[in-house]
Amino acid sequence: GYVISGNASFLEPYNKALDSINIDFENIEKMNVDYNVQKKGIDELKALIEDKKAHSRLSVEIRQNIGLYEALKFVASQHGDSIMTLIRAKTYELKKQQSDLLNQRIIEQETTTDKAKSILISIAGFVLLFFLMSIFLYRRNIQMERKATDVATIAWQYAENIVDTISE
Repeated sequence: GYVISGNASFLEPYNKALDSINIDFENIEKMNVDYNVQKKGIDELKALIEDKKAHSRLSVEIRQNIGLYEALKFVASQHGDSIMTLIRAKTYELKKQQSDLLNQRIIEQETTTDKAKSILISIAGFVLLFFLMSIFLYRRNIQMERKATDVATIAWQYAENIVDTISE
């Protein structure tokens, strides 16, 4: 808008964008857990954006210092459009890479969750087995005590019979 009209109000969005770009990159670096993995691509995107900022700045300077005709010729060269095409491609690439990393993390988390479930199921199985063995051993112990009590009762009755036979 500014190159065609020369109206300085068209520079306001441009100036605001210049201020916010650096903040946006700082936020990307803070938020991006995989920043080291994506560092090369982010650095390439930063360089492309710096090229676009320089191109836009030069467009403004040509309009201000040389005039409309030269500024229009500069814009018509489509160098700025070429840079924007590269910026869009790099942005798409970074988004795809981020999506792939997210999917990879999801798969890793699911694998870890499956392993944890398997471990918990195994532990639950061992606890159940231990519980059943405890019941079995407890019942066996009671049965052995009953048998011992029965043997002792029989022996006691036999001894009483002997004592009764002797006393008669």
